[in-house]
Amino acid sequence: MPGLHQQLGSESQNKATIPIVNTTAFVEISKSFTLGLEFNNSDPGNFDEEEPELPAMPQVLIECSDH
Repeated sequence: MPGLHQQLGSESQNKATIPIVNTTAFVEISKSFTLGLEFNNSDPGNFDEEEPELPAMPQVLIECSDH
């Protein structure tokens, strides 16, 4: 999923908006339970970070009912 990222705050040197790409993988464990892992990939050179980062966010999807 493509999108945009902007770092805000008084300590931020560069407040430019940069492109970001989110990649997510899901595994369906059962009909009502799915696990996922999302990675956010952007160019850290556009912000104040010195080291590249690849944040990973776990996701859990639970279907509570058929509706």
